[in-house]
Amino acid sequence: MNIEEKSILDAIVRYKTEQNNISNDNPFIQALLSTLNSDESRNRVIEKVNMLLTIKQDSALEIIEKDSQHKSWVYDIPEENFKYTKRYEDYLRKQSFPIEILKKMKETNRKILNYLGNPNAPESFKRKGLVVGQVQAGKTGNYISLINQAIDSGYKLIILIAGIHNNLRSQTQHRVNEGVIGYDWLSKKSVGVGVNSNLLRHVSLTTTESDFDKNSQTVIGFTPANVPSSVILVIKKNTNTLQNLKQWLEAGKVNNEILDYPVLMIDDEADNASINTAKNNATRINAQIRSILNLFKKVSYVGYTATPFANIFINPDTDDEMLKDDLFPEHFIFSLQTPSNYIGADAFFANVDNEGEEIISDNISIIDDYHDYIPIKMSKDYDITQLPNSLEKAIKEYLLLMVVKKLRNHRFKHSSMLINISPLTYQQKQVKKLIDKELNIIRNNIHYEGAKRINQAIQNPMIAEFKKIYDALIFNSKPDFPTVLEELVRIISSVQVMLINSSSEDRLNYNNYSEGLNVIAIGGYSLSRGLTLEGLIMSYIIRNTKTYDTLLQMGRWFGYREEYADLCRLYLPQEVYNWYSYVTLANQELQEEFRIMERNSLTPKDYGLRIRHSPEGMMVTAKNKMYNSDVICGSLSFSAKLVSPLRFTISGEIYENNKNEIFDFISKLQKDFSVKIEKEDGVLLWKALPYQLILSFLDNYRYTDNELIKKGELIDYINQGINLELAEWDVLLPLTGNGTKINTSFGISLEQQKRTLSSEKYSENIISFTDAGGRIARIWEEAYGLDEKDKEKADKQSQSTGIKQTSRWYREYRKRPLLILKLFEVYIGNEKKADMVPAFAISFPCEKGKSRLVKYQVNKIYLKNDFDEEDDEIEDDK
Repeated sequence: MNIEEKSILDAIVRYKTEQNNISNDNPFIQALLSTLNSDESRNRVIEKVNMLLTIKQDSALEIIEKDSQHKSWVYDIPEENFKYTKRYEDYLRKQSFPIEILKKMKETNRKILNYLGNPNAPESFKRKGLVVGQVQAGKTGNYISLINQAIDSGYKLIILIAGIHNNLRSQTQHRVNEGVIGYDWLSKKSVGVGVNSNLLRHVSLTTTESDFDKNSQTVIGFTPANVPSSVILVIKKNTNTLQNLKQWLEAGKVNNEILDYPVLMIDDEADNASINTAKNNATRINAQIRSILNLFKKVSYVGYTATPFANIFINPDTDDEMLKDDLFPEHFIFSLQTPSNYIGADAFFANVDNEGEEIISDNISIIDDYHDYIPIKMSKDYDITQLPNSLEKAIKEYLLLMVVKKLRNHRFKHSSMLINISPLTYQQKQVKKLIDKELNIIRNNIHYEGAKRINQAIQNPMIAEFKKIYDALIFNSKPDFPTVLEELVRIISSVQVMLINSSSEDRLNYNNYSEGLNVIAIGGYSLSRGLTLEGLIMSYIIRNTKTYDTLLQMGRWFGYREEYADLCRLYLPQEVYNWYSYVTLANQELQEEFRIMERNSLTPKDYGLRIRHSPEGMMVTAKNKMYNSDVICGSLSFSAKLVSPLRFTISGEIYENNKNEIFDFISKLQKDFSVKIEKEDGVLLWKALPYQLILSFLDNYRYTDNELIKKGELIDYINQGINLELAEWDVLLPLTGNGTKINTSFGISLEQQKRTLSSEKYSENIISFTDAGGRIARIWEEAYGLDEKDKEKADKQSQSTGIKQTSRWYREYRKRPLLILKLFEVYIGNEKKADMVPAFAISFPCEKGKSRLVKYQVNKIYLKNDFDEEDDEIEDDK
């Protein structure tokens, strides 16, 4: 879109907004469009107008501390005082920012500001909150809006802590320059909001190239208190930087008294490095952030993150003097809702058909050829000497899709590919070397053979392979291959390979490339936190993390790609895909928990307890964020949860015991209790059985070692509810399952439940269902036991929340618990590994009466096997 089109677009959007979105046939709008010189140009503007005015966004969800001492204050400020806020909004409007999103952003940040301290009041304050947004969903733009509003209302110093990596800090500084300061102190030029602005310029003590260092301390001879505008710092979350900042601030004290000018600290990626991960002593960065906050009489702290799980694990009720002033968001948590044009995890994962079976998106390729080249688990000194065929194919696909994106001629001029295969910088360097070599081979073939006539060009094996890959790609408005090849010949030299980690000098400075940057970015942790890869169309992931936060943060492909979403591709192993599906569903359910908490006017402290007491609570974040000790203790509630063992022996004493137990149990049910036979569905369902029968089965069933939820804890929970909703039980036995047929001695014929697991899930006579791919119970199975009326309610609730792959609502409406019995036939790949593996799952209803908790204890062995440390990049200069 050229300058003339943007000008007409802005004028039409403004007019339609003022006139309540009138028709495009309006004479004034038609007069504006007539100034454009082609139908193509006019159609492009109309299409963009329609898109900008139809994008919707729900209001943010709010969980607020009921603080009678805190008074509303921001709405007393006249609207004309918000000059910097209006300047930022005007700038965004000129950037074709959707009108509805702009409105919601302003409203939300005005509310957040109101829950912060009043900078003009005489009283001291320390306010702490958290803002949660989805990965790549616009958190930076939102906190830039908050910064502008805070400055307009009287905050003098803004400290923005922008992650732990230089790339992210530099990228954030650039955004702040454009959205708040309006000036680049490095180039000495007006930028963004500052172009043609007569507002007083803010002072920035950092640039895109330089953090706040010791030189900054010696050169600067003033304090924010005596600056007519506001002072802004964009700093890295680093102990040296924080120490430099603290020393400078302390030097500005008068008679060693507490500083009295109002400060707003924004902690981007607040769940990363800010959390105190030590049990008895605060970690350095956590302690430094808190000590800086304690320098001020008036201070507000707002954390921003897409993955708030670690923040919620902060204990707000500790009696420890050092710990009780931690960064728990005690005053508010806001959950930003994603706009209708956002592409998140649920666009790629957790999609199901009408039968409840998962559908893999056409945009996803499952890879299985990496084991011998880039295994998921690598030792520190493992050498990567060859690229898997799937990675070579992904690179070729990227080059083709990059060309198609370029041919579409839209405003997104950058095209990126992400490769995240190891947190080790040593192995990242090896992969870069191999990709450089592969790309040189491709370039030579494209340059020398691609320029020939198409019939000659495709005689070259490399060109022929490109054509084969291109022909198999599915997307909208597909150009023919000769057109794509011609453009690839022209632009392939522009493609760069960059290593993005703390030991590399490569920088993703997209703004330095006026014609667009085409880049293959290789990295680990630096590519998993906050950093935006512009025009990302290809992602190749091989990682073994299982924690919610790290997995979601790796999802750099989430975001706003409505004009080229059909081109985006993702390569990953089956196990990683399974985890993403599981985490997507769990994240949706946690968001729904948020809505429930808001409706019931509960507080941040209540929300923290809810998450910490859920079975998922042990899986949401790195174990060192839950205190890195030999034993972790906690509490669980199984209310409205699906619970089952996750590990099963496939031979030996425990296996034989459990197989006999499940057959004996079914035989007893068949003999002593009437059954409702669901012939059409292929199940047996026994209803309203006494709890004693279920407890006897569970007591005789033997667990493997290192299960998170032990048998004793499960039985303890049931015993607490036997006089309430757990008094009577339903039992379900599916008769079909695509496995080998079994004819039992007690007259029941059934098929085993066939499951295919990845090789990583089989070890030493034990199979593991911990990758969420071979779930014990199917979604539709949990509907049994509900009457038609309750099932209809549950299905409607599921549809209204948009959570597709979940049985949660069946549990919400369930009146009795459901025990689901299974016999598995297990395959690893095409090889059959186990037969008649006895398993079960329990679909618990909502608790009645007082909330019940059971204690659990997890040892170091379990944590080592199933949970990750904080996924820090390993500095390794081997």
